[in-house]
Amino acid sequence: MAMLKEIHKYVTIVTPAREIDSLAQIEIHEVQRIYPHIRLIIIVDKLPSVDIPFADIVLSESKLLSEKRNQGVKLVKTEYTAFLDSDAYPHEGWLECAMGFMTKNPGVGMVGGPNLEYKKLGLDQSVPIAAYRSVLLNVEPNLKDKEYKNVKYVISSNMMVRTKEYILMGGMSSKIKTGEDIVLCERYLKKGLGIVFLRNMKVSHKQRYFIGFLKQRFVWGRSVWNVLKEVFPSYLISLLPFLGLLTSMLLLLIDQCYETSLFVWAHMFYLLIVLFEGIRVASNPYQFISIIPYLFSSPYAIGFGTLWALIFGDIKNYKHYENKI
Repeated sequence: MAMLKEIHKYVTIVTPAREIDSLAQIEIHEVQRIYPHIRLIIIVDKLPSVDIPFADIVLSESKLLSEKRNQGVKLVKTEYTAFLDSDAYPHEGWLECAMGFMTKNPGVGMVGGPNLEYKKLGLDQSVPIAAYRSVLLNVEPNLKDKEYKNVKYVISSNMMVRTKEYILMGGMSSKIKTGEDIVLCERYLKKGLGIVFLRNMKVSHKQRYFIGFLKQRFVWGRSVWNVLKEVFPSYLISLLPFLGLLTSMLLLLIDQCYETSLFVWAHMFYLLIVLFEGIRVASNPYQFISIIPYLFSSPYAIGFGTLWALIFGDIKNYKHYENKI
């Protein structure tokens, strides 16, 4: 397709960021290498002290990720907008795959793709990316025999939309601090616009290590109630970690009152599930041992976050949501 050869005329990339750190610099370098003529808009809380070639660095009007993306889209002049996080970088063919599919399928309003292992800066991401791929913690499709799949949502770290449609939808909700992409996807589906996950629309996205991994999921848990208000009842599955936490607390109380061992037996069964999942996703003994704490603890982190939000509300800032080296 002729337009794919001049993709910079049709697509603009928008990225929200706190600042131009080493991860954002990798993103800029890789985008420039693959798409030397494309416009990359990065909305930041803090302007860099030196000029950054190739990227348009814009001071943010808000701390919210959703409003940063909305601010960036207002500056877009092209037909399509692609969203990419500052701790991610694209693979060859990323935009061609996305735009090629959307051009052929006008009824599809949004596409996204897989978030693969981050291989820059000498980081060993094998354990957190394996945890991220687990069906216990993540619902991103793993398409082995298909090129694409119709889905209910894709995540904003790897997403393409038509610029005008996005603006007509009102962009991402400023009421939501995390999970804003889920709410946006729900709006698209209600308007009859399809959402498709493309196997070859690939980016690499840095995953947090154990403590950061749990902090991230705690923050996700704190957002559950606000997101649920916007997408009820389709997002009810997000309450499962919270219900699991309440069940554990109830079993512990029953054990104390009646001298039973329900809590222990329930967690032995839960541990068996975690062990089998660890065997399935791990590629070697070291990875298996390392991944078990991620798989076992992450649902609890989400559940505690949801409980915390029930008492104290959603997060007020992104202090615990940073993805550092």
